[in-house]
Amino acid sequence: MYRTAIIVAATSMGLMAMIGHAFAIGDVCSNVEITFKNETADEIKVTKFQYYDYKADKWRTESIFGVDGHQKIEPGKEWTKKQDLEHIENDTTKFKATYQRHIGGTKWEDAVSTVTNDFTCKDKMLKTVAITDEEQSPAASNVTDCSTQETTEIGQAIDWGADNWNEFEKALEAIRGWPVNIGSCLENRFKKNGKVVCEKSMDGMCKGASGWASPLTKKCHMCPGFLATVRTLPNLEDRQACYFALFAHESGHTCERGHKTLEIIDDEAFNFWKSKHPGVTISLGSCGMN
Repeated sequence: MYRTAIIVAATSMGLMAMIGHAFAIGDVCSNVEITFKNETADEIKVTKFQYYDYKADKWRTESIFGVDGHQKIEPGKEWTKKQDLEHIENDTTKFKATYQRHIGGTKWEDAVSTVTNDFTCKDKMLKTVAITDEEQSPAASNVTDCSTQETTEIGQAIDWGADNWNEFEKALEAIRGWPVNIGSCLENRFKKNGKVVCEKSMDGMCKGASGWASPLTKKCHMCPGFLATVRTLPNLEDRQACYFALFAHESGHTCERGHKTLEIIDDEAFNFWKSKHPGVTISLGSCGMN
């Protein structure tokens, strides 16, 4: 009887282990061959790899670079690693690689990120993350607490502003002949150090507001009421016109600009976006900004 009990217990434990293992296997995109390809003219150092879990609506980070925590790749070269990715088997995902360019000696540029298009993760698949000279603005990748769609659309609007900054700046400084020198602060918010936070409550600084910002930070806070209004707009370019205008306005506050100036700037930011995106069908009032 004693031996029988041991056998039964051992069998039960074995079955439980097998069942647990089966669940784990069924939820893992296994043996994915991930290649990081350096298509820039400089040596790069890849410092972080992430993949997006759409079901959980968050980025998951994988430690794949060994004890150094990074992988250097020469121009035109590539580096490959096989990895099991939990929670996304047969699911839509995308990869993000964060990297730095080698300036010279021991100096590296500030970290930037590149994100792949969406794809379905399959066991034993091959996926290349191409790192090119077409970099996303660091500010465009610093959007937090927003939905997946909002994160993408807001980031794209900021990145477009960074790419078209020179023309945007000239348009702002030409407003009805007003003597304003925009300077480098707002430029830096679009190109380097701006941040966006999607707030969850209309209380506090969001009460009665579309957004808010403090000169002590580099953050543009977008309020739930504004986000809800923009979310109802069916046209992508319309939504991004609103994000572009509010980001310009609130980022201006972080540069210690006052309301009188910024209420002109957000009008002109919206008009500048609209002039370059003929698909825009709304006016600034449709954004719900106040």
